[in-house]
Amino acid sequence: LTSETVADEPTAWERARDLAGTPFDVATGPLVRWTLLAWPNATDDTTEHLLVVVAHHLITDGWSSDLLVGEVVAVHRALTADSEPALPRLTVGYRDFAQWQRARLAGDRLEEHLAFWRERLDGVPALDLPTDRPRPRRQQFAGATVETTIDESTRVALARLGAERGATLHMVLRTAWTWLLAAWSGQERFAVATPVAGRVSPDVEGLVGMFVNTLAIPALVAPDQPFGDAVSEVRDSVLDALAHQELPFELLVADLRIERDVSRSPVAQTLFAVQNFALRDHAASAQADASRSGLSAWWQPVDTGGTRFDLECQVVEVAGGLRSTFTYSTALFEESTIVELAGHWSRALARLAALPGTLPGELGIPLAARVAPSAAPGPEDAPPDDDAAVESEQLVATVWSEVLGVRPGPHDDFFRLGGHSLLATQVSVRVAALLDVEVPVAVLFEEPTLHAYARAVEELVLAEIDALSDEEARELLAADTPTVSDPAEEPVNR
Repeated sequence: LTSETVADEPTAWERARDLAGTPFDVATGPLVRWTLLAWPNATDDTTEHLLVVVAHHLITDGWSSDLLVGEVVAVHRALTADSEPALPRLTVGYRDFAQWQRARLAGDRLEEHLAFWRERLDGVPALDLPTDRPRPRRQQFAGATVETTIDESTRVALARLGAERGATLHMVLRTAWTWLLAAWSGQERFAVATPVAGRVSPDVEGLVGMFVNTLAIPALVAPDQPFGDAVSEVRDSVLDALAHQELPFELLVADLRIERDVSRSPVAQTLFAVQNFALRDHAASAQADASRSGLSAWWQPVDTGGTRFDLECQVVEVAGGLRSTFTYSTALFEESTIVELAGHWSRALARLAALPGTLPGELGIPLAARVAPSAAPGPEDAPPDDDAAVESEQLVATVWSEVLGVRPGPHDDFFRLGGHSLLATQVSVRVAALLDVEVPVAVLFEEPTLHAYARAVEELVLAEIDALSDEEARELLAADTPTVSDPAEEPVNR
């Protein structure tokens, strides 16, 4: 735990955003940072504090954050009452879960999950949203957010509609989200990603760890189907998907063997989620003690400036309604465009809550006329030269062999050889250290075969060289390059 003093509360929140956006070094750790920010109270002589906890997604997820906050509140309450904290005793650990999951995802059960998703996602096209800027040749991950709030009366009406159809609020809102995207893009069929908790056994509900999985659920918007009927179909689709939620997303991507477009995320280009963590209950219990203990807790989103998709929509139930947060790729969209989209979202929900017989074409959402042309090919689009590509492939093969314990061929798939997200992170860290260039873990999910991954890594190296000044480039060419036969050699300083 580190402590910092800041000037006031706005400065504290700004510092919290900086801390949340600071990358981790997964090679050396730690993968969690605790920072206590302090500032003087403007009205008296007391000191205010803000505890900032930032953890890497390799070791935690949203559910785990909720568990952590609950235990911090419980421990604080016990200590202020001069008593021993009473935390639940864990009967299993994360290693137990990993072994259990590996045993379940084998043989006929694995093939059953794969067959389900192959059928559901067969022929589903990429979502091609109209953008303000040409789509970069390789996906960019810089992002920003826009928020809007839906009033309580609309929330109640949507929840009532869902109850009449045997659907959750998430299913109702998901239907509305697909309708909005269909109207904006002109497409009727695409996939929408949704995170699921991944805690299919009650034994792991109290564990802190990375359990969350991503489901790419296909959407089909029928122009002649009223909204209420569409909710019923989405309900069935979501329930079917949840019955097959155990298949890790990276295994699905590897199995589909789809033609990869590295300019966008695989399978689904948009994400929708309704976050229903129990944090509000923790906040209520903390507020009840606030006058005595001085501790307050509440849900506060922090914009970390990144996105994994072209566009995300995350909804949280709050006092007075629903807060919708739109996270968008700044390489594709202007803020004004997403503000406009947020307005359409609010108006669409109000109409659908009042008139569930509405058809998709009656939402009154105009097709955006801002379709940007594809980026024109330039020198950077040329394939890497053959010698450099062969050298990169040899280096990658060596790293894969060390991590997986097998010797891969050029067209072998990392995940079919036994790889998973933790091993993918190890590969990225080792390749980045050898070549002294940032290699995002996402590249391996996008290009899971050895040959394609090596090409992608070589493109990253060439892109970094292109960014150097002439003098830096000459120094680089004059330096010794690390070889595959000596991976311990110091990387080139650029």
